[in-house]
Amino acid sequence: MSLETRADSGSCLRCLLYGSAGSPLVADTDRCIIDCNPAFESLFGYSLQEIQGKKTSYVYESESEFRELGKALQEHYVDSSFLMTVLYKKKSGEVFPGETGAFYLRDSNGEVVGFIGVIRDVTNWKLAEEALRKREEHLQAILQAASDPLVVYDSDGHPQYINPAFTQVFGWTFQELQGQRIPFVPEDEKETTMAKIREIYQTGVPVTFDTTRWTKDQRLLDIRVSAAIIRSSLDEHHGMVVILSDITERKKMEVDLRRSERYYRTIFETTEAST
Repeated sequence: MSLETRADSGSCLRCLLYGSAGSPLVADTDRCIIDCNPAFESLFGYSLQEIQGKKTSYVYESESEFRELGKALQEHYVDSSFLMTVLYKKKSGEVFPGETGAFYLRDSNGEVVGFIGVIRDVTNWKLAEEALRKREEHLQAILQAASDPLVVYDSDGHPQYINPAFTQVFGWTFQELQGQRIPFVPEDEKETTMAKIREIYQTGVPVTFDTTRWTKDQRLLDIRVSAAIIRSSLDEHHGMVVILSDITERKKMEVDLRRSERYYRTIFETTEAST
């Protein structure tokens, strides 16, 4: 009995196989190759005549990859299909990651009589994913090493990341702040802070301003805020990154300097008046 008859979907199966934009491979329940389309032949470098009747392990990178997908076939028997990525090997010996959509062929009684695996070469996608991962690791290292407290906010004002310097200066950990606003804006600074947030979202221009912020243990610090919008590739706003430089000591030094200037000016003026 032919696969088409057993699957009770002969013409539809052939349309799927030869009309697919992917690279379908048809196998029986023993995972022996029955059919494939020209896209599969082009991707793998084999003609149907070369692989027909062979175990599908013939096109896998290794026996373990073959067994891994076989295990998934057993686990998803009650499903109509599933998706996973395994390593395949072309006739040339080149190994590539293939995103595989596995579909079950069933007879009129619902019994599985075969499989279709639609394979898509995702090498470029994997390379892009790896490049993105490395960029994220690089950015993470930069943020971790920043000496000033830094917060990455989402568009709702919730922290998505804080660096170690933030915890060191303000006392909160990310776990304590996750999913909520940071409770460190003094009442008399809330209006100014909201105005600056509106400004940065409306104009897209980074802002810098001096303000104050509470620490977890209720110390009031002088802070210089530097904030910039986070944009997507479509130029949409996705939140902002904020650097909160602790300028408390600098402010104290400025106050002390002004006091010293007034003191010595008074002495000078008194001396001048008495001579």
